[in-house]
Amino acid sequence: IRNTVTSGGPSYGISLQSISNASGLRVVNNFIYEVIGYGNNSNELNNGHGIAVLTGGGYGVFHNAINLATNQTTAGISSAMYVGSSVGGTLNVRNNIFSNRQTTGIRYGLYCQLTNAVFSSINYNNYFANGFVGFLGTQRVNIGNWQSATGQDGNSVATNPIFVSATDLHMQLISPMNDQGTPIAGVTSDIDGEIRSL
Repeated sequence: IRNTVTSGGPSYGISLQSISNASGLRVVNNFIYEVIGYGNNSNELNNGHGIAVLTGGGYGVFHNAINLATNQTTAGISSAMYVGSSVGGTLNVRNNIFSNRQTTGIRYGLYCQLTNAVFSSINYNNYFANGFVGFLGTQRVNIGNWQSATGQDGNSVATNPIFVSATDLHMQLISPMNDQGTPIAGVTSDIDGEIRSL
């Protein structure tokens, strides 16, 4: 997904904008890649983000693999997952790979404009960014900084997931992410319909 608007228009792989703060919506088993905005370095919203949570809440974000590997036209602010300031409910974010391999602009695994209270649960994620692990109040440079900021994420990591390719987000056999998740009720199969080991 590409937005070539030169004023720096946004581009999102998945956008969550419920009017309910307790929507109960779940985003599960997605491969998201090549999401590119034109680039805007003064407004983080107007860039490319893999998953953008803009309004509402009560969302479950589970077992998604996101890989941003192509630079925006101009250096801006990008993230594999973006949480905006108008989100009124909470998020449950587990078993995701947030990979941002862009090489220009300011790059984040997860960018959150709110406090850590927005996360009812956040754990077992991989924040692999060619920049910052995340933004939560300020830039978080490594997984330890991020865990301190969230007060959670004790089982999360910041390591190369070793995808098959930039657009095939299956993991190679040598990936450190294999069998590293946690069981999620109601999510027993993966994107290929195969039974999950965890």
